[in-house]
Amino acid sequence: MKLANYDLENEIDFYISDVWTLVCENPHQFVRLAESLFRQAKGEEGTWRLYDNGRSVDIAKLAVFVCDFFSVSLTDKKATNLLQDQIKKLAFDENHTVATHEIISALDKYVHLLCEDIDYPTSIGEVEFSQIAKIISVAFLDEAQNIIERLADYVTLISRLTPTKLLICVNLRSYLTEDELHGFFVHCVDCGICLLCIESFFKNVIPGERVLVCDSDLCEFFPTNK
Repeated sequence: MKLANYDLENEIDFYISDVWTLVCENPHQFVRLAESLFRQAKGEEGTWRLYDNGRSVDIAKLAVFVCDFFSVSLTDKKATNLLQDQIKKLAFDENHTVATHEIISALDKYVHLLCEDIDYPTSIGEVEFSQIAKIISVAFLDEAQNIIERLADYVTLISRLTPTKLLICVNLRSYLTEDELHGFFVHCVDCGICLLCIESFFKNVIPGERVLVCDSDLCEFFPTNK
């Protein structure tokens, strides 16, 4: 994959490295680039272009944007919806489809039985498993004790249950130590997820990442370890 922006001379090339950090020292550029990615990850228009295998693709289809790391949780609405979708798929695979149809049939018979004791004319709709799934009280077990564990669990989740290929984080260096960042980089790569960190300051290049710095004068360079 590659990310390109009209305001940048260089591309973010994930064929070179799975982990990139884009440092924007100019506050106006930082906000402009980060906000555009945020909007495009929601399906809106923006100035970024994502290329996958040489073809332009919608960023919202392959990328997830995270800026509020305290809200990342396996029990939030998005994670719950992913679990519901997984349950719906499993219900009709070769190991569960017979039992699923038996449950649907039993519920249908039960509804008809109840309606026989109603003194008014009734219309009985078809029982669908999507309705059954909504009443099943199942949620991911969230055992994370801190931000790094939450993020790692979240990356594992999206890598297994979604088509996501790219995670975009803003100012992650303000929350994690260099050792934690390195461990998180490794985890993302192991899960098959590319990572782009957008930062407003730069300290060191951490093993496993490629850094593009755009300084306050909008000059671009690729720093090495100090």
